[in-house]
Formats: sequence, structure tokens, C-alpha cells
Amino acid sequence: MNQNNTHLKQNILNNYLKEKTNFKPIILFDVDGTLVDGSSLHIRAFYHAIKSVYGIVPSIDWKKVAGKTDLWILHDILIENGVSEETYNSKVDLFTEEISNFYKEHIKEENYVHLLPGIKILIEDLKNQSYLGLVTGNIEQIARLKLKKAGLDYEFQFGGFGNENFDRSVFMKNAIKKAISLYNLNPDLAFLNSYYVADTPYDVEAARKAKVKSIIVLTGYNKKNKFKNYKPDLFINSFESKEERYIFKQFVGLI
Repeated sequence: MNQNNTHLKQNILNNYLKEKTNFKPIILFDVDGTLVDGSSLHIRAFYHAIKSVYGIVPSIDWKKVAGKTDLWILHDILIENGVSEETYNSKVDLFTEEISNFYKEHIKEENYVHLLPGIKILIEDLKNQSYLGLVTGNIEQIARLKLKKAGLDYEFQFGGFGNENFDRSVFMKNAIKKAISLYNLNPDLAFLNSYYVADTPYDVEAARKAKVKSIIVLTGYNKKNKFKNYKPDLFINSFESKEERYIFKQFVGLI
């Protein structure tokens, strides 16, 4: 299905939702490659925690694992290095604590993470018109500290995070359930009216599994040709462009 037909169907759905409810979309944002450009300290914290907890000093191609959750990356590395599932499970909470504490303790040394172009404007524009949440493979404390360090002063009230589950689709659904509870939303309409903004093919897969519409912004490692077999509901080149922000707002029913 081409993007124009997708837009037409989405506009019909948005009009229906506006008639049936006090319309506000649920918009869930990924962090790395979507809101911020990356974090050198997050990588340092990961290496520190895996060595401290599991005694592993791995070599990781971070471009290849983009879109995987922290615990998914951890699990694959451990299995590749002969660590058992039992050992992974028995120490995963300790890993989560260690990586979070390291990041918090060294946050003043974080000198790479920056907001991507247009993000401040976009969030400021959306915050009173929609329910904004996070869905990221990052550990929650790291995600929130990272955004604060990058200069995003908006406080996301709900979300799903990589410390909650190995599977992104699971904590994506959990994030929507949190929004339903927090804002007293109709569950069926809430899921119909939810969008996930992210930057990797893994994100599209997770959104589809969670029955959430996916919007890919091409500001991460992956360019449009990488999504040939994944087909997100919408592509945005960058939120720096006023025209692209308009297309985005139109798609989620705010115009």
C-alpha cells in the first residue's frame, strides 16, 4: 500500500475517533536515533556493567544492534560468549542496577548526546494536543537522564522501557495501558489512536506486533532502503523541516 492510500485511510479513522471521543492521539517516542543522536556514556556504561556482572569484555558493532533493547543485546552477547540462560536470568537485575548507577554517577562526562533537529519544536507543539510517552530499549533511568542531559525539559509521564521486558512490543503495549489508566481512556480507542515514532526496522516489527501504527524518522543509522521489507505506516525525513512536522501532525489527526 502506498503512502497516499495509507494517509487516506488514516484520515478516515481520525475523523471517526474525533466524533467518538475527546480526541488526543497517544504518541510514543523511541530515544536513540529518534529524539537524540546517541550517547557515548551509555556505551561505556554497558561495557562496564557486562564486565562487572558477567565478567565479559565483548566487541560490539553498535550500528548492527541499533533497534535492539539493552537486555536483548546483553542476552545475545552472553549466549555468543557461552554464558547460560540461567546465568543471564540470575544476574540480569544486577546488570540493570549496575548500568544505571554507572550512567548516573558519570552523567557529567556525557558530552556526545544531543537532541536531533526539530525535536524541541515538535514536543512543544504536541504536548498539549496529545498524550506523549516513551518506548525505548534503554533502561528507564538512563533514558530519562539522557533526555535531560540533551536539553529536553519535557517530562514524559508514562512509557515502556528496556528493563521491563526483552520484547519491545510487550512494553509498548504496557506503555499504552499506563496511558489508559493515567488519563482514563477507552482501551479500544486508545490502541486505535496510538503511534510509535522510531528509526529502525526492529521498531516497525515491534509496533506491528503491538498493533500500533509506526512512523519512521530517517535520522538514525538506517536509511529508507533498509525498510523495503518492513513497510512502516509513514516515513519522515527529519523533524527539522516545518513541512515534515505538518505531515506528521496531519497523519496523527492533529490537523
